Amino acid sequence: MVLACIANTLVPDQCTYQRLNPAGQVVQRLRNHVSRPRESQVIIIHGSDRKSFYQQHPMSLTRRNLKLYLYLGLSLTVLFAVVYGGSNWFNSDRGHYFRLYFPWEFTIPFIAPMILAYFSLQLLFLLPLFHCDRNALLLLAKRMAAAIPVAGIIFLLLPTQLGFARQGTASFYAPFYDILYTLDRPHNLFPSLHVTLGTLVVASLLHRVRGILLWLYIPWLLLLYLSVLLVHQHHVADIAGGIVLAILVVRWLPEPEYSAYAHSSA
Repeated sequence: MVLACIANTLVPDQCTYQRLNPAGQVVQRLRNHVSRPRESQVIIIHGSDRKSFYQQHPMSLTRRNLKLYLYLGLSLTVLFAVVYGGSNWFNSDRGHYFRLYFPWEFTIPFIAPMILAYFSLQLLFLLPLFHCDRNALLLLAKRMAAAIPVAGIIFLLLPTQLGFARQGTASFYAPFYDILYTLDRPHNLFPSLHVTLGTLVVASLLHRVRGILLWLYIPWLLLLYLSVLLVHQHHVADIAGGIVLAILVVRWLPEPEYSAYAHSSA
C-alpha cells in the first residue's frame, strides 16, 4: 500500500484511491484542490509569428481589462470632446472654408438608413474589450490619443465646408440625424476622424481574430467608410485622409515584439 501511494504521488494520472484509508482520502481531497505548479517560460513573438500567437492565445474579458477599458475610454472621450468640439466651434466662425470635393460627388444618393451603419462606430469601439489584452488596449489608446490632436491641428489649418445640403427626414431615423446635426457642425471634415478611429480599432484586431470574425469586422469597417458618404456627412477626400492618418499612426506606433508568459504542459 505504501509503494502504491508513492507511485500515485509520482504519476498522478495513474492514481487509484479507492483502497486508501480515511487519512489517505483526506490527502486525496487536498490534492484535488491544489493544482500542480507548472513551469513558465518567456516567449518573444516576432513578425509574422505574432498573428498565430494571438490566435492560439485568445484574450478573455476580465475585470482588470474592463476597468482599464473604461478608464481609457473616458480619457479619450474627454480628449475627443475638447479637440473636436473646440476646433469645430472655432471653425464655425471662420470666414473662409476649403471645399475638398469633386462635382461628381453630388450624384451620390442620400440613404437615410445608413445612419445606423454610421453610428455603429460606437459598437465597434467595444470589440477591443473582448479581443485585446492590457498591452493591446494601451497601444490602441496611444494611437487614438495621437490621431485626435493631429486631426485637430489639420482641422484648424484646413477648415472645410460640406458640399452637401443637410437633409432632414421624418422617418424612424430622424432622431439619429437630429443628434448628428446638433453635435457636429460641417467644418471638421478632413481628415474624417470617424474613419480614422474605426480603422485604428480594426487594425488592432487583425492579429487577434480569425475565421468568421475577421470576415465580419473588415466588411463592417468598409460599410462604415461607405456610410459617411451616403449620409452626406463627408466627401471622398475626407475618407482618404482618415485612412492615411490611421496608417501613419500605426506605422509611428507599431505593435511591439510581444512578450508573454506561456505555461508549458510539463
